[in-house]
Amino acid sequence: MAWGSKSNILSQSGSSVVSSTEEYTTAVSLNPGEVAHVEVDADNKSASPTDDLEVKLYANMTDSSADWDDLPIWSQTVEGVAAAQKLSFVVANLYQFRVGVAATGGTDNYNVVINYRKDGVSL
Repeated sequence: MAWGSKSNILSQSGSSVVSSTEEYTTAVSLNPGEVAHVEVDADNKSASPTDDLEVKLYANMTDSSADWDDLPIWSQTVEGVAAAQKLSFVVANLYQFRVGVAATGGTDNYNVVINYRKDGVSL
């Protein structure tokens, strides 16, 4: 087994920033035995942040883009601070996943970049 190359699944910066409306990455499919290391880079550009960033993991068992879970299977709050922050997590045992991100309020905007690498073998 070897780690695959780093792939970008969301890049929101400049005039295209994450606000209180949840935005989603593109879908990532996993074969049996594969895992994905996901890395979220979040930067709140406010000098005095008030909003945190919610990071949520959603699953899909079909190839239909309209069949995503309504509720996340995992979520993490990234505290709103005036500095860039990284959050990493591992995803395994899902057919497909995507990550949703949104600010917890309407005051701050975030620059968000999400990348992943897959590892494992297809059984």
